[in-house]
Amino acid sequence: MLREGDRGELERLPRSPMNLVVSWFSIAERQAIHRGTYPSVKDLNAKLRTYTSRITRH
Repeated sequence: MLREGDRGELERLPRSPMNLVVSWFSIAERQAIHRGTYPSVKDLNAKLRTYTSRITRH
């Protein structure tokens, strides 16, 4: 329960759908593709699909 003067968690939510997209790619970059070597776009796409499948199972 929030008390007077508490800011709460809602202020940490992204303000627009575009911010959600930017946040998702930022997290994906740090967790999945950072420092990776991808010889083709197809390989990068496969890595991102694997990452997306893994995080959406939870």
